[in-house]
Amino acid sequence: MNNKEQKERMERLNHALHVNIARDNRNINLTCLALIVPFFGVYFARKIDDKSYRTLAYVLSFANFMITVFPLVYEQWKHSN
Repeated sequence: MNNKEQKERMERLNHALHVNIARDNRNINLTCLALIVPFFGVYFARKIDDKSYRTLAYVLSFANFMITVFPLVYEQWKHSN
């Protein structure tokens, strides 16, 4: 393998590494959005490529929904009865 082939190979590997890092950053950002916004968390979670990040986003979205929205709905239901 001469220097030119080695340089091209290193450039391809470097590009692939940057693409993977960008994809991971996107997945992490979408997971954080799923945690912050309870109603659109499922929408953001469906856009995630990696299965483990997607599962985490679904769990965080459900937890946020149960913490923020469910008590409000329960209080309204309790007062209406």
